[in-house]
Amino acid sequence: HDDHERPRFVSANVTLSSVLARNFDGVLVDVAMDLPTTVDVMLAERGRQIPLPDGDLPPGMYDQVVLVMTAVQVETEDGTRITVEPPGGGWTAVVPVCPFEVEDGATTTVSLVLSARKSFAVEGGQLRFRPRLECDVPEEPEVEPTEG
Repeated sequence: HDDHERPRFVSANVTLSSVLARNFDGVLVDVAMDLPTTVDVMLAERGRQIPLPDGDLPPGMYDQVVLVMTAVQVETEDGTRITVEPPGGGWTAVVPVCPFEVEDGATTTVSLVLSARKSFAVEGGQLRFRPRLECDVPEEPEVEPTEG
């Protein structure tokens, strides 16, 4: 059994405690949303989307999302539950995103992908979590011509 081999998970529940977005002035702005929330990131590995609670941001241009995660619990194929203890303050993932604009009264969707495969590793017999996220670039929306 290779020490670097990661056990196979049936679920990996990650608790998000804070979500921020960086505006073009370099200021991190708290995304007002219902937190903390727990998501099973293994659903994303299986190609399913995990919607987070809707959040509010002031109008502006943003180019980075920062997630703070404070708890991780995984379940392996044999039913073993493993809790990964966070470092002080939790894990922070800084995710550069394609610049997006928040307009007053409009909805903007930002899709982030966490790679469970790259985020978990076994080191010294202990399961470690280092969140690896990337921006899922949305395709340009098709504009339907409107009749006047």
